[in-house]
Amino acid sequence: MKAVDVLPSDIRRWLEPFLADVFQGGRNEAYVFGPSEVGTWYDSDLAGAYVTGLAVFMSLDYAQARFTRDLADFIGGRAGFAQVAFRFPEGTRFPCLPVQVDTGLWFPLSGVSLCTAAEIELAQAMGAELDVRFGVVIPPLPREEVFARSAPLLERWRAERAARQQAEASSGMLERAVPANTPADDTGAADVFVARTEMQFPPPSHGDEGYRPMESFGIFVRWLRLRFQRKSLPFEFCKLVGNTLYGTTGQGYSGVRSFGPRQLASQPIGPSRVSEAAIAALVCGFVRATVSEILWKLPPDATALSLTTDGALMSVPTDQLDLSGSICQRYQALVDRVAPGTAMVEAKHQVRQAFIPRTRGCFTVERDEEHPALCAKAGHKVLIPDDLPDAEKKRLRTPEGESDWMIRLALGRYPRQKLPRDSFFSLREQLINDWDLQKKTLDVAVALEYDFKRRPVNPRMVRMAPYGAEHLAFDTEPWDCVEDAMLTREVFRRWKQENNLKTLDDWHRWQASLVVHLGNRRRRVMRPAARKDVHQPATLRLRGATGQKHLRGGAAGPLRLVVRTFLAAFTQGAWGLAGEKARWTYKELALWLTELGYPVSESDVKNARRSRLDEGVAADTPEVRGFLKRMKQRFAGMEVERFVAAG
Repeated sequence: MKAVDVLPSDIRRWLEPFLADVFQGGRNEAYVFGPSEVGTWYDSDLAGAYVTGLAVFMSLDYAQARFTRDLADFIGGRAGFAQVAFRFPEGTRFPCLPVQVDTGLWFPLSGVSLCTAAEIELAQAMGAELDVRFGVVIPPLPREEVFARSAPLLERWRAERAARQQAEASSGMLERAVPANTPADDTGAADVFVARTEMQFPPPSHGDEGYRPMESFGIFVRWLRLRFQRKSLPFEFCKLVGNTLYGTTGQGYSGVRSFGPRQLASQPIGPSRVSEAAIAALVCGFVRATVSEILWKLPPDATALSLTTDGALMSVPTDQLDLSGSICQRYQALVDRVAPGTAMVEAKHQVRQAFIPRTRGCFTVERDEEHPALCAKAGHKVLIPDDLPDAEKKRLRTPEGESDWMIRLALGRYPRQKLPRDSFFSLREQLINDWDLQKKTLDVAVALEYDFKRRPVNPRMVRMAPYGAEHLAFDTEPWDCVEDAMLTREVFRRWKQENNLKTLDDWHRWQASLVVHLGNRRRRVMRPAARKDVHQPATLRLRGATGQKHLRGGAAGPLRLVVRTFLAAFTQGAWGLAGEKARWTYKELALWLTELGYPVSESDVKNARRSRLDEGVAADTPEVRGFLKRMKQRFAGMEVERFVAAG
């Protein structure tokens, strides 16, 4: 059929920027950091998540779209989109409403979310307080009207298909058809290539008010996938075809640019002929809601290690997951239509101990008998030297070998570590420089520290028996709001330039640094008027995003800071030191501190008279406690609690 330009209706065009903002991607989180406890961990995945999800929406009637702030309008499988202010009850382990930040979606206890109706329905079931600030619901276009509008195109398509099949038959391409009940083992790639499934068209309504345009595609792709062994090339190809259609529905809405060979410059990637922001948002939101409901239904004593888009590593066996929620039931109903007789959740891996470094990362420390290892490298690439024996190269290309390599990398990592990585010259480089397709080597940073999408709790050391080593581990809980999370992440980004989180000592040093940063950020200083001749009230401002006043000195920073604060308190007669100033000269105090092992000059003491005296600026480290103890022994009235930041 000849391609034609199809322009969106006015209402769809007006709504599309908002709908494009609601299209936000999948849910990806690490619920622990470091090695897990030894047990049995099950990797469960939604079966054909996005292909099945394509059947969730019906053709939308934009002309009947209506704005609403009523929560009831978003319940029951509606095509609804909203901006929602929310707060989940304290103790909620896995909040389900996404908040977009620069690194993806975070799921805090409170905030403002752009989300779909399925997520709002789940949040209400979880007991969240919800306030719809802006919402729109788009009803389905009636089935009769869908087919009435598409009848001319449908007849044309059928005529062209008949002509094409006749041409193929005459050329010998269609020698035989594959019966619908052909066993998977008896069907090869060539058979599937020439197979034609006689599906009912249009599909049965199943009581639907409207028509699901992608359902027949989902049926066909799932039919193909089920005839091949998992991980085989034909299986992966069919999976790619299905996921590509879903991805294409969201093409053109994220501002992505690509190099244009004709223009020799980056060009924005525009919408495709099947792009529709509402569809992309609905499918992705439905998948997020489904996996979120599975997490919510976990028993209180169950543990989840990580979640990656449509699969989670948990302590609950796949066949024991609670799938009784309304969202899961809706998903299973779609599976029954797209791939009858299959389950909505399938078991993929099973391990005894895993190592979780961050989101999208999981390495197998200890396999569970005959089950293959699970290895998700979090964007890293295993380096295989050319001089290794062939047997070792072969081992490093297996999930077991990759996991072993990644775990050893994690155990031995150091700050600012980089690894060489080979990559091909880009198309831009080839065309502009007239280069051949060759490889270049780049140094890529090792990124195996926690990403702080959730708040760390319960730090501990966990043993990894196969490696004869221990590593820091901690659980996580949701942040109260993304502002706290983003601040902590920014502080950690700076701290990890010189540090790693590998031991409990590392953890305590990190916590000390974080406490100081958070304490300093709360201090405000007066900013005078810019011009003396213009009346401006003094304003308050923060000292930088993370509080920069007391943040220098590296590892010795906390000790240097408490010494400097002591000098300020001493010379200003504050914090129980009012009577001591007259008994010491600046030179005597400097000499005494230096002899104790805290080098101080006379000018340091003198300058401290003009220093701003802030409470709680020093971290509670062993060095700081030792200094304050010695000062307290000499100056009994000193108020030592004023020096240390509260945890």
